[in-house]
Amino acid sequence: MSDIYLEKFFNPKSIAVIGASRREYSVGRVVMRNLLRADFDGMIMPVNPKYNAIEGVRAYPNIASLPEVPDLAVICTPPNTVPDIVGELADYGTKAVIVITAGFGEGDSQKGEQLKLEMLKATGDSKLRIIGPNCLGVIVPGAGVNASFVHVNPHVGNIAFLSQSGALATSIVDWATSRGVGFSHVVSLGAMSDVDFGDMLSYLKDDDKTEAILLYMESIKEPEKFLRVAREVCRQKPVIVIKSGRHEAGAKAISSHTGALAGADEVYDAAFRRTGMLRVYDIDELFDATEILAKEKSPGEGRLAILTNGGGMGIVAVDSLMDLKGDLAELSEKTIQKLNKVLPPTWSHSNPVDILGDAPGERYQDALNILLKAKEVDAVLVLNCPTAISSTSETAKAVIDVAVKKTAKKPVYASWLGEGAAHSAREMFYENNIPSFDTPGQAIRAFMHTVDYAKNQKIRTRSDDVSMNHLKKNKKRVEEIFKQVKIDGRHMLSEVESKQVFAAYQIPIVETYSVKTAVEAQKVAEKIKGKKVIKVLSKDITHKTDVGGVRLGLLSSQDVFDATESMLQGLRKTFPEANIEGVSVQKMVEIPHAREVIVGLKKDPTFGHFVLFGQGGTAVEIYQDKAIDLVPVDQEMALAMMRKTKIFKQLEGYRNYPKAQYEKVADVIHALSVLACDFPQIEELDINPLWVSEEGVVALDGRIKI
Repeated sequence: MSDIYLEKFFNPKSIAVIGASRREYSVGRVVMRNLLRADFDGMIMPVNPKYNAIEGVRAYPNIASLPEVPDLAVICTPPNTVPDIVGELADYGTKAVIVITAGFGEGDSQKGEQLKLEMLKATGDSKLRIIGPNCLGVIVPGAGVNASFVHVNPHVGNIAFLSQSGALATSIVDWATSRGVGFSHVVSLGAMSDVDFGDMLSYLKDDDKTEAILLYMESIKEPEKFLRVAREVCRQKPVIVIKSGRHEAGAKAISSHTGALAGADEVYDAAFRRTGMLRVYDIDELFDATEILAKEKSPGEGRLAILTNGGGMGIVAVDSLMDLKGDLAELSEKTIQKLNKVLPPTWSHSNPVDILGDAPGERYQDALNILLKAKEVDAVLVLNCPTAISSTSETAKAVIDVAVKKTAKKPVYASWLGEGAAHSAREMFYENNIPSFDTPGQAIRAFMHTVDYAKNQKIRTRSDDVSMNHLKKNKKRVEEIFKQVKIDGRHMLSEVESKQVFAAYQIPIVETYSVKTAVEAQKVAEKIKGKKVIKVLSKDITHKTDVGGVRLGLLSSQDVFDATESMLQGLRKTFPEANIEGVSVQKMVEIPHAREVIVGLKKDPTFGHFVLFGQGGTAVEIYQDKAIDLVPVDQEMALAMMRKTKIFKQLEGYRNYPKAQYEKVADVIHALSVLACDFPQIEELDINPLWVSEEGVVALDGRIKI
C-alpha cells in the first residue's frame, strides 16, 4: 500500500478520538488527556454519544456529526465495533487511523483474526492507513501530538523509536524521559496489520528531524520490503535494533545438520548485518549506542588506545575490550619515543598509557595529542580516577580542548569515575558532544558498537555489489534430477543425486554409485581401485554413522559384499519401519592433513535462504562452531563469514598442518548461494564433511531436501 498518507499520523491538523471517555483509567480518557496536555495546535474532536463534553472539549455523538474530516483518528472502542468505524472514517475521508484496541488475533484467536481482515477490508479503495491494532499509540513531541496512553509526555529530540510492544515502548519512554533523552517520534506498531517497520523506515529516511532510529522488534511482516528499505535508510542514518525471542522454546523436526545448527535468531542477526543495522541487547545499550553513533565518526580499523591516570582502571578497560573481541592498539616505537618526551619516566611505556595518579590536565593534553596523531591508533578512551592532587574538572577541560579540535579526526571517549567529583566533568563532555560514560566497561561496550556498526556498513555496501553471474553450471541437469524426485513423490534426494547436483554447480565430489543389493555393491566395487566405503541409502535415516550405516576401509569386492549384506540385514532388523533403499559405494578418500568442515543451505521462513559454514564431522552439533549469512553470497563475503569461526584458524595452518586451500571452500559456498537463487524449492542442504586440504576440497557426503 502507498505511504503517501503517513504524514497525517505525525503532522495532523485535526484529531478525532473515537471512544473518548470520562471514565477514570479508561484508555479513551487517558488518550484525551495526553492530547490536551501535549499542546496540540489543532482541533481535537472526542466522539462518544454518552457525553456533551470530555475534558472540557465538546464531544460529538458520531463520526458523521464531526465538523470537519479528521486527518487522524484514534479508535479506543471494543474490537467488534472497529471494522464499521474504520469503514465510516474511510468514507468520510480520513487517511490515518490508530487502532489502540486489542482483540484482533493475538494468541491465534480465529475470531480476532477475522475481525482484523474485516477491518482491513473496510478501508476499501480509500488509501486509508492503519497503525495497530493492539498498540500504545503515536507520539510526536515536536508537533504536540501524544495520541497514546503512555503515562509521561516525552521530551523533544532527534531519535525515532518504533516498537511492536506497547509495554516496552512505555518503559523506554519513561527511562528516556527521566534521563532527559528526547524523541522525534514514538510509534507503537502493535500487530502491524497495515503500517509496519518497512513503511515507517521509508517515512523516517527523509525526515530531517530524525537523526537516528531505534527499533524494538519481535517479528517482520514483509521481509523483502524491510531489507530493501533498511539498506536505504542505513546509508543516511544509524538504525539500532533490539530483537526479542532470541531463544527457541522447543526444537523442530529437521532433516540436516544445517537445520540443527542455525536458529532463527541467527538469521535475524545476519539480516541486520546485511542491512547495516546495529543490534543491541538491552535498553542501556540502545541509548549508549545511539548517542555514540550520532556523535562520532567511524573508528577506522577499531584499534583503541587507552589513556589513564590509574593503572588498575586501564587493565579493567583492556579486559572489557578483550571480552568483546576488540583490538588494543600496539604502540609503535616512534609513538613511545614521543610519549617519553612528555611523560614521567615511570609511565607504563605501553597501551594502556598510564600517565600516573598525579597527572595534571597538561599531561593528559600532551599524551592525547600524540595518541590521536599516531597511525596505529584509531580511537582513544580517556579514563580519570579522582585524586586529591589534580582537579577532575580542569583535567576534563584539558581533554576537551584537544578532543574538540580533533586534529587527527579520530573519536575520543571519556569515562570519569566517581560521583560528586566527576559530575561536572560529565556535564562538560555532554555540552561538547564528547561521549562520556560512568564506567570503563560502558565506554568499551559503546566503542565496540561503533566498530560493529562500521563493519555492518561495509557488509551492506559489499552486499549491494554482489555478483552471481560468473559460475559455470549445469542448471538443466539439476532440473532433471528435481523433476524425477518430484515424480517419485519424494522430498529427499539420495546421496548419489545430491552429489550429482553438487557436481553440476562445480563442487568437487567423490564418484558415488547407488545400488540396492550386496551383489550389485560387489560388482561396482570391482571397478574401484583401493579402499572402498559403503553408506546406507534411506530417507528415514539422517545421521548414518550413528546407526552403523557407514563402513570404511573395505579392501576387496568381497569385503564390500559382506559389509553390505551385514549392514542391510542389521538395519532392517533394527529399524523395521525405515525404508532402506540400498547402499552407496565409493572410493575411500585419504588425504593427509585434511580438515572436516560443513557447508550448507537452509530456507528460513522469514528471510529465505541462508548459507552456513562451520566445523564438520559426526559431532557437528556439539561443536556449534559456525557462521551464517543470507543469500546471495560471493567468494569475498563467504571468506568474511568463514573468518568468524574457530575452524578457520586451522585452515590457515597450524603445527604440522599446512595451509589448506580455504579459498576453494569460499567457492563452494558461493556455488551453493547460486544454487539457492536458481532453485528456491530447496528447503535444506548440507555437505558434511567437506574435506579441505592443501590439495583443495572434496565433498564426501551430502543431502538435499526440496
